[in-house]
Amino acid sequence: MSKPRILIAAGGTGGHVFPAQACGEELLQKNVEVLFAGAGLKTNRFFQTGAFPFQETSEAKRSVLAVMKGIFKSFSILRKFRPDAVVGFGSFHSFPLLVAASVLRIPIVLFESNSVPGKVNRWFSRHSLLSCVQFAEAARRLNGKTEEVRIPLWRKGAALSSPEEARLHYSLDPDRMTLLVFGGSQGALAINRCFCASAASLDIGPFQVLHFAGKKDVLDKIQKRYHHLNIRACVKEFEDKMPIALQAASLAICRAGAATLAELIAFEVPSVLIPFPHATEDHQTGNGEFMQAIGGALCLKEADLTPASLTQAIEALALGLKEKKEAIIKFKNHEQKQELSSLIYDTICKKITTS
Repeated sequence: MSKPRILIAAGGTGGHVFPAQACGEELLQKNVEVLFAGAGLKTNRFFQTGAFPFQETSEAKRSVLAVMKGIFKSFSILRKFRPDAVVGFGSFHSFPLLVAASVLRIPIVLFESNSVPGKVNRWFSRHSLLSCVQFAEAARRLNGKTEEVRIPLWRKGAALSSPEEARLHYSLDPDRMTLLVFGGSQGALAINRCFCASAASLDIGPFQVLHFAGKKDVLDKIQKRYHHLNIRACVKEFEDKMPIALQAASLAICRAGAATLAELIAFEVPSVLIPFPHATEDHQTGNGEFMQAIGGALCLKEADLTPASLTQAIEALALGLKEKKEAIIKFKNHEQKQELSSLIYDTICKKITTS
């Protein structure tokens, strides 16, 4: 009985890499051989731990020369690894591998996490065996067969036994309202500045802050700001144990990336979402509006972001915190979606293990 092989094409920011790694971990647990490949993985911070084997296709550049080199390298990787399927997680980092897989007639499965599919997934959806989507809206913009799935969540740093224990993990008050502020794996200067300016005027009762700033050079300034305001806070550059942070949070102020939304839903955290305005085809706004429509968040565009508007949004969210949390729970209970790794296994791998 042969062991199934899956090549996962991914790279770039945490929004693409975290779901890919979570899916890879789940496939490994199903006794599937997994290899990651993509552009720029050697310098990608999320592949420095050595947790997953990977192959570099090319430098993370969008030049024609880099893409051509990536395609030729992809042919070599695919011929050597001989995967039963290539699973693409979007972005130009996966493009060379999907081209080579198409030419070699290797089955392709795509995963689209956003409400507005990216160009790479749109281009290859007509050639894919299956396109898996987190949002039903995305399926309308793709060709071929689609299936709604739950986005895989990277469980590194699993949640603790209670929110109180999670807050103590960050040396915070276990019983105080906790505001989680973060801007994704790349940070968010606008959120950092605006929240620090609005913190002094928030009228939501006693609160504390868990703030992941994204940039090392601003940590001291932000920490001093909270100290000056007599606000208890834990300030870090980045957090790779997000389940603990989300468990500690009463509410969040953050971007509207698809992976972030999936985590907020999983941990039932109401949020003020500030979509990244330069995301491809403004897909984060679509994500944020979806979360607002189900009643779990307030969506505030960065063009409208001021200390006053953020203060107003946070106070409104805090006032209706119970209702927002209940809306997320209701949405979760009515979701009828498969796990991505299970769908890949049933569609591709099960045929190999039984042959």
